[in-house]
Amino acid sequence: MNSETLLTLIFAYLAVASVVFAMLVVMMRNPVHCALALVGVVFHLAGILILLRAEFLAAAHIIIYAGAIIVLFLFTMMLLNVGVAERARQFHVQAPLAVVIGVVLLFEFIVLTGASIVVGAPGLHTPAWVAEQGGNVQALGQVLFRDYLLPFEVASVLLTAAVVGAIVLARQKPKRPRSSSEMGVSEWMAARVEKARKREAESAPRRGVTRNP
Repeated sequence: MNSETLLTLIFAYLAVASVVFAMLVVMMRNPVHCALALVGVVFHLAGILILLRAEFLAAAHIIIYAGAIIVLFLFTMMLLNVGVAERARQFHVQAPLAVVIGVVLLFEFIVLTGASIVVGAPGLHTPAWVAEQGGNVQALGQVLFRDYLLPFEVASVLLTAAVVGAIVLARQKPKRPRSSSEMGVSEWMAARVEKARKREAESAPRRGVTRNP
């Protein structure tokens, strides 16, 4: 078995495993199991990036997603009621519409990329071009901050807006009766007077009721 055949088999395993784990993410009921399946997707996609000689992207993929994003998902799910989510319906009335949209997107992907995949046409950034730039990190910096600078900045603004929204939602306290220790003196006295008035208003009709002989 030569090296090319071995690389093909490794790629086939990584591709099939990534698809299987991705299906488990959306099909399993337990959210924790879904997050663990997502970890499997991340690691197998990192393996595909290594086969493409993009070691920096593979390392960043594992560190950012498996080491930060999925851990955040797990902490969030631990704070929520996982049992309620597990008992919820897995597929809702939107499932047929989701299937139709998925088929349309798959057809669009095949149309846009099928010709280059079948023909085997090389991409714009060939291994020779990457070597001329000095390596993967340098090539990534050139493409990201020169050719795709505007989309990169737009994505950063969107992520910043998401972070600000998360902070605002987290800082909102649920409405609950304030304790006496949280009130000032005047507010506490006003609350006491209001409670006394309510008790008098409730007890007044009772005192006015006369019993029948």
